[in-house]
Amino acid sequence: MRRLIALAVALAGAAAGCANGDTPGKSEATAADGWSQQRRVPGEYLVTLNDDPGPASMEKLRAGNVHIKSVQPNFEYGIRGPGNAR
Repeated sequence: MRRLIALAVALAGAAAGCANGDTPGKSEATAADGWSQQRRVPGEYLVTLNDDPGPASMEKLRAGNVHIKSVQPNFEYGIRGPGNAR
């Protein structure tokens, strides 16, 4: 339960951070803490979890937070076969 609360706080902080006046669909270069000038997709963030609560728990968390529009697993795709180096 503590992990879900910590995740909710982290996601709420990320959602609040995107409320900086950027309009959705308008990509622009943004520097963050000295990062290189890269184009970002406004309103989209990658969040890495310490432990995997599973898709059902993430969907339940999403349903309880109006700032989270959707949750989707990061599916692996590509032409890598077994034994190929990443």
